[in-house]
Amino acid sequence: MNKDGKPVCIGQAWEYSKAMGEMHIVFNQQGEITSCTGQASLIIGDSFKRKGTDGNWAAVDNATQQQIAAAVAADRGLKMIAPDADASSVLKTYSGQVDVMKKEPIGSTTEALCLVRTPGESTNRSAGVAGCENANQLARGSDAAQVVAQAFLEASLRADIAIQNAGGVRVPLPAGTLTMGDAFTVLPFSNVLVELPVTGQQVAAVLEDALANYLDAGQTTGGGHPYAAGLRWHLDMSKTKGERFTQLEVKNRQTGAWSAIDPAHTYIVATNDFVAKGQDGYTSFKPIYDSGNYVNNYLLYTQTFVDYIRAKGSIGRPAASEYSHQAVITKGGVTLP
Repeated sequence: MNKDGKPVCIGQAWEYSKAMGEMHIVFNQQGEITSCTGQASLIIGDSFKRKGTDGNWAAVDNATQQQIAAAVAADRGLKMIAPDADASSVLKTYSGQVDVMKKEPIGSTTEALCLVRTPGESTNRSAGVAGCENANQLARGSDAAQVVAQAFLEASLRADIAIQNAGGVRVPLPAGTLTMGDAFTVLPFSNVLVELPVTGQQVAAVLEDALANYLDAGQTTGGGHPYAAGLRWHLDMSKTKGERFTQLEVKNRQTGAWSAIDPAHTYIVATNDFVAKGQDGYTSFKPIYDSGNYVNNYLLYTQTFVDYIRAKGSIGRPAASEYSHQAVITKGGVTLP
């Protein structure tokens, strides 16, 4: 309903132009909505290939083509459309430039940066990447998220701490050359870097919020799990909310010294705007952001990662003392190595 109590239709066709949405709305004589229906559909082409036993792809035969067309026609969630020649020609001009940029080297990794959401999780999200065979069972957690957080801290000229949610980092990085395409695969969203003034007490609260969001409320599969640069802790997930994070320490950017976080001191925290708005369980950030008491750096978070790698030339896993997770006990009470 709108503010006058009249019905309003709201539709969403997934994200990033992956699907096309169609909405059918019926109005009465007064211009008010009486009904609305809709359907989101995936758009697919009208030609299909099948991989043969020799490993090569070949067009399917006519009978198979007709069977596929019939199956698509029967599925409301699919639409088979022949490519438009003019549109394809225009798009090729830009897609070609994108393909070239994706292949542009930006640096290298000296060792694999493994992907983990929650330390101790059962799923190894880095399976198949050499050097990450047991990454999910180590206390340090996600190398990739840790490096992203450090890139945030490097990009911010005044932040004391940088925080990144585990779910915002999408893939592990094998050892070897890194390209621009790799960076946008690791960080594919349109988030920007923002800086929030946060007291030490609020920092502790937001970490507890993020854990409780999936451990207690079951809202995610650990996507909100925090990783940080300039901030480290001991974590016991077998405890209740408010007792999980202990030995919180902040690193002085000028001296490099670590010291216990001061609950009353205000720190500048750099993070992505998704987290800053209180998403993924970071609810203690939301009132700060909503009040307008933050600085938007307008730095695409992917670009901060690219700039960090280019400046370093090559990167590896951070020193053990730099990892946000210094010690971890799982929800089941297991101490991770």
